[in-house]
Amino acid sequence: MTHALCLVVIPGDTEDVEGAVAAAMEPYNENVNDAGWWDWWQIGGRYSGAFSEYDPRTDQRNWEECLLCRGTGIRNDSIAQAHRRENPDYTCNGCSYHQPEGIPTGWRVKWPSDWAPVRSNVMKVADWLTLPEDRRNCFAVVIPEVGGHEREIYVPDASDGKHFPDNPAFPDTYAAIGRFPDALIVAVDYHS
Repeated sequence: MTHALCLVVIPGDTEDVEGAVAAAMEPYNENVNDAGWWDWWQIGGRYSGAFSEYDPRTDQRNWEECLLCRGTGIRNDSIAQAHRRENPDYTCNGCSYHQPEGIPTGWRVKWPSDWAPVRSNVMKVADWLTLPEDRRNCFAVVIPEVGGHEREIYVPDASDGKHFPDNPAFPDTYAAIGRFPDALIVAVDYHS
């Protein structure tokens, strides 16, 4: 079970982006299709800002009061008290560790599925094509007129032991994005 970035191409005049992405992704839903490769998705998610410099962890809309210390910065339940007996400097593992610089004590970054939507998760393909290559990398592509493919395919009984070899169809599908410069491209976080 893992999350990956899927690029979904939809018509450029789409007003209901979420609906268009849902329709494009549906054939690959493993909940209803044995050949599917996702069981959950959302626009942006862990990949919010993939096309830009936006860092969702520094966006205050994505912060919340820490549930473990109730916003104080000092966790005080029995688990924390046990940790403090061994390490008097222990504060709160919910908001004091792995937080981006600048986030206030007693606050933490929300779970990615709760992050605020951002415009940079949707852009014109023509603009996307001008991005540096590292901003265009992905693991899957869905283009309604072309199809959808993941970078790797799962081979359960691979005689050579390579259960996740490269998908030979992926490079052609990825390259096909450029054929739709007036379309929109959407960064989608999907779970498989």
